[in-house]
Amino acid sequence: MSNQVTDKVAVVLGARGGTGKQLVHRLSENPAFKKIRAVVRDASAVDPASIFPADDRIETLSGDVTKPDSLRAAFEGATHIFNVTSGSHSRSAEVVAAVDRDGVGATAALAAEVCGSGLERYLLVSSQLVHNSNKWNPIRVMLNNMATGPFASKGLMDLKWEGEEKLRHCDPCVPYTIVRPGRLGDGPLGSTSVIVGQTNANYDSGNATTRADLAAACVAAALAENTLNTTFELSTAKAESSDSVAEGKTLPVPEDIFSDLKPRYLENHTS
Repeated sequence: MSNQVTDKVAVVLGARGGTGKQLVHRLSENPAFKKIRAVVRDASAVDPASIFPADDRIETLSGDVTKPDSLRAAFEGATHIFNVTSGSHSRSAEVVAAVDRDGVGATAALAAEVCGSGLERYLLVSSQLVHNSNKWNPIRVMLNNMATGPFASKGLMDLKWEGEEKLRHCDPCVPYTIVRPGRLGDGPLGSTSVIVGQTNANYDSGNATTRADLAAACVAAALAENTLNTTFELSTAKAESSDSVAEGKTLPVPEDIFSDLKPRYLENHTS
């Protein structure tokens, strides 16, 4: 990769969360971006030096996906938008709907308006099993009810699916990539080996993917041509040995990892 900084501008929505912080770190390691805007709900309550790398390209901004007008300044001139927000910790069906469904649609529409043709990619981190074909999968049922309660008309996974659909069918359209990770955990960059597929189902090997490796894969996917307008599951290959995990070796995302992905593949497949 060239060390020359280009004119790319990244926006990370949900930059204070576990995956969001890792995304800011991974973007900081990539010279392709001249600006990295870390968006949190209240920038005055965040000490950037304590969670983000020391990098003059990083700017911490206030913004809320449920109030899209608060994001206009952050979106100005953006080429890449990463949405890793979720209302799942709120335990409120209303908040989950506002963030995971309506927030996706509203920010996609705002990106189309503010960024226009300069937007190269809107990348959404969703979840495995969101597709309706998995409605009675026990893991999906558990996750669906965990954030919103069993009596809500729609649960977390239902609303995440509807958020995906709002992005896919945004009018005017935006260039998108939807990443559906499985189980996540903490750990150093390179401690898991990322694999991808398009199944609309459970693609989890049983091993948790580190948020650092998920973030690295998201940056690579946002820059790859073959991921344009695709939805795919992301998981971790079963390690052949524990040496690389124990030592925390950095294993770069293979350049050809996305080579078999198909645009809009299986978006509405239900079998």
